[in-house]
Amino acid sequence: MKLKVKYMSRSSWKRITDRKYTMIDIKEKDIKGKASLLYIKSIEEPLFKVYGKKRIIIANKNYYWLQIGIENENYWITAMYDDNSKLIQYYIDITKCNHINNVDPYFEDLFLDIVILPTREKICLDIDELTKAFDEQIIQKEEYDLAISTANNISNMILNNKEKFDNFCYKYFNYCKKIIENE
Repeated sequence: MKLKVKYMSRSSWKRITDRKYTMIDIKEKDIKGKASLLYIKSIEEPLFKVYGKKRIIIANKNYYWLQIGIENENYWITAMYDDNSKLIQYYIDITKCNHINNVDPYFEDLFLDIVILPTREKICLDIDELTKAFDEQIIQKEEYDLAISTANNISNMILNNKEKFDNFCYKYFNYCKKIIENE
């Protein structure tokens, strides 16, 4: 077990057989970073997740993954949309560090993840991996505490401002989608 590095372009994702991708700058009052949109033109087989009794397809033909990486934050947002541009879920990776650059932004994954469904249901994933990483001294106590507090803070921020957050993500989804459609 070690810290993983994950890239915004997801170029190593073999399941996707044909794609379109674009990346743009985010420059708002208090937010600076990158947004990207991966359009899945074709895929070997759909990808689904099971949360309790819910089975949700998160990647399929004509689906979109919007990623948002923000400078000086310890989370990375992936908003997943279906073939009708309807939100499927928010997947928030808790990060040690976000590296925002103009080529292929990436983050160092701190194991812990949060899923927020359109129903406002919050699902915490991989707390066991975070604990194991701490127990095996892959991460320090400060990083463990950072992961827990960041997960709580970002999920509370999203849930307490859901409409505003939805609008923010959908705005960048639409910006990127227009670029992809005009290519």
